[in-house]
Amino acid sequence: MGISMKNSGTKNWFKLLILAFSVIFILGQGRYSKNTNSQEPKNDLPIVQINMLSFDDVNAVLTSKLQLFFSPKLVNESGIVQDEYNFIDVLNFNESILTIKGNKRYAAFDNGLSSNYQLDSTLNHFYYPFDSYKINLIYFLDKTNSKGVIERVPFKNNCDFCSIRGYQINTKDIFDKNRNILTLETHIMRPISTKIIVIINIIVMWVLSLVILFMTISIAKSKIKPDIGTFGFIAGLLFALPLIRNISPMIPYMGVFIDFIGFFLNEFTVACCMVASAYCWILRKDSASH
Repeated sequence: MGISMKNSGTKNWFKLLILAFSVIFILGQGRYSKNTNSQEPKNDLPIVQINMLSFDDVNAVLTSKLQLFFSPKLVNESGIVQDEYNFIDVLNFNESILTIKGNKRYAAFDNGLSSNYQLDSTLNHFYYPFDSYKINLIYFLDKTNSKGVIERVPFKNNCDFCSIRGYQINTKDIFDKNRNILTLETHIMRPISTKIIVIINIIVMWVLSLVILFMTISIAKSKIKPDIGTFGFIAGLLFALPLIRNISPMIPYMGVFIDFIGFFLNEFTVACCMVASAYCWILRKDSASH
């Protein structure tokens, strides 16, 4: 009776552990976004919607799409904008100006600007999953009226879609006093769930390699020829460690910081243990021959 209760308790703990790991892994693939607005603007201002699409951590390139929406006061019943508007994305290294012609039909989804931004932190991915990135995106909006005069236009922004899978993005709106120039302070980092998964993977790799190390020491101390199946077990772990390493969400290529404190050391340890076990197997005679 006592043994069955212990077995059921062990199974329950095992199920809870699998459930917790699954939840953490799913959260690590999620999207996290937080926006801090400086102040609440008027409702009749043009709206710039910022959709962040992807982030390349190795090259430190942020990709997004910008769209300009006008309030009904600025568009007549026929869907025509009277004046010409130019939205300028200062740091975009592609086409930086979105032009909306005056006296023509306007559709927000036909007036998008694809943006790519080069961040300065091109080596930060080495510190995965504790890497973080920062960039100040700068936007402003001009209007050319019927007299050909260029005016700076106040506007507001919508950053509800400033989120990318596998990253936590915090943005802060910084406008000048007339709301003519927007500086979007953007911070990109890994969510806490990703950091937890990476730490768990490192611990698992160390535990497995230490088990192999103690097993090899036991084989070396004994005078018995090791079983041939021992090599299959150790060789299997050599190929399992890269898979454990790649479980980490959105992990860059080989050679980041966690590889030096986890993967490379453990892979080297397991490889040395396999060579030592093979050495014992070659030199020692079968126990049946004694």
